[in-house]
Amino acid sequence: MTNVQNTLSEMAKDLYDVGAIDKTTLRQFDIHSLPPLHHNNSKLLNECPDAIR
Repeated sequence: MTNVQNTLSEMAKDLYDVGAIDKTTLRQFDIHSLPPLHHNNSKLLNECPDAIR
C-alpha cells in the first residue's frame, strides 16, 4: 500500500474516532476494505455491448 493510501485510511479512522463519520462511511474510505481495481484493455472494451457505452 502506498503512503497516500495509508494516510487516507488513517485519516478516516481518526474521523471515526472523533465522531465525524459513522462506521459505514469509515468502510467506504478505508482503503483496506476496497476491492482491487480491474484493468481493462482495448479488446475487452470493444467487446462491451453498445447499450453500456
